[in-house]
Amino acid sequence: MIRAREGALAFREAKGRPAADKEELGRFITAATRPPQQAVAGFDLVFSPAKSVSLLWGLGDEPTRQAIEAAQAVAIADTVKYLEREAVATRAGTNGVAQIDVEGGLIATLFRHYDSRNGGPQLHDHLVVANKVKGVDGKWRTLDSKLLHRQGVAASEFYNQRVRTRSPARWA
Repeated sequence: MIRAREGALAFREAKGRPAADKEELGRFITAATRPPQQAVAGFDLVFSPAKSVSLLWGLGDEPTRQAIEAAQAVAIADTVKYLEREAVATRAGTNGVAQIDVEGGLIATLFRHYDSRNGGPQLHDHLVVANKVKGVDGKWRTLDSKLLHRQGVAASEFYNQRVRTRSPARWA
């Protein structure tokens, strides 16, 4: 009730007239209370195996460390392919109404880290993904970040499964 009353006052002040109906007022209130969108240059996707794997990596001999790092690299590559297939698109048309496929996939760079913020062993990689993709129509546009975010949990589970299946039996 208060929201509608205050919204009607704000509508009248902004438009110089009352709202034509409840739907118009509702759209105005929704738009006015939506958090502002902020453009970003890219996204940081973090790939970190289970803590037990990182500990084994940190305490293991050289062949164990190499096997874990190899499993990590393959799991990341597989997950990026998964994301490019399931979670990478761009939008076109008025208000981005049309979702279109991309050509060539993501533009990204990978940074490997070996410890956590507090100095403990934590093998993990940061994949910094550019916010621009080339649509199949040849035009460069913004990555559909909502689609990418919606796939976050699924991509994480996909990565975790890949690390487990690529791991030597002694630490799987």
